[in-house]
Amino acid sequence: MLEGILGVLCAALAAQSSAAPEGVVTSGWPYAIAAYCITGLGLATYAWSLARRLREANKGEHKS
Repeated sequence: MLEGILGVLCAALAAQSSAAPEGVVTSGWPYAIAAYCITGLGLATYAWSLARRLREANKGEHKS
């Protein structure tokens, strides 16, 4: 679910127009947006993995 939300947000940010006032760097934003999307996806995957491992560890405690 979180990956879907991140995908929608990343697509919306990438689709914005690049009209900017003079003196503003515009060519780097696609790379910055991609970096934030990849970082968010990595953090979401890590959180999912951590939650899964904690659930499995708690199941093992209750079986003893």
